[in-house]
Amino acid sequence: MAMCRQVNSHIGHFRHYKGVKSTTHCEGYFYILFGETPWVQIVHIVDKSFAFWANIYPPKGLTGNGHDLTADLVASPDDMYLLVKLKSCDMTYSHIFWMDRHRAATGEQWTEVAGIGNHAIFVDGLHCFLVEAGGSTGLEKNCVYSVFSKPSQYDPTLKNFYIHQYNFDDRSSQILERKLSKYEITDSTSEPSWFMPSLIA
Repeated sequence: MAMCRQVNSHIGHFRHYKGVKSTTHCEGYFYILFGETPWVQIVHIVDKSFAFWANIYPPKGLTGNGHDLTADLVASPDDMYLLVKLKSCDMTYSHIFWMDRHRAATGEQWTEVAGIGNHAIFVDGLHCFLVEAGGSTGLEKNCVYSVFSKPSQYDPTLKNFYIHQYNFDDRSSQILERKLSKYEITDSTSEPSWFMPSLIA
């Protein structure tokens, strides 16, 4: 539990860096995604302080004006994914890039792939994470689940939360109705965020 609070504190620290879109933690390393470029900086914790580790540069041949692009980064024990989309396309991803996380600091290049296989990715405004999907999980494989909020159509002082599902198999996109939309909140600064429960005390 203490480790979880420490990681969350560090993620909050990186959010104050100029241009940072998201911060992902995996096995002692922080992967900091910077804005529209998109490029990634790896930071390692050494003796309770931060140490720069490496840069991961944007995929070669990525088309489009940088100011028109946005991306989400996922770092898991073995894999890294960079999900790229045009800002005008809301939550529809146009490119998926993969990298072996163990080789990320060696100058490895991103490889464009068609999907994320037997996994699902959860995305919010702070971070992303990857889980196994299918079977008894209730999650569809090769999908991204994004959570977001919008002002209530009945009262602009309230917010509704929504879950959006994007499927890489057929490039379909849908709002999962009645999952969160029945909840309303008055705090205009609050945004929904995913978390993964842990059985470790």
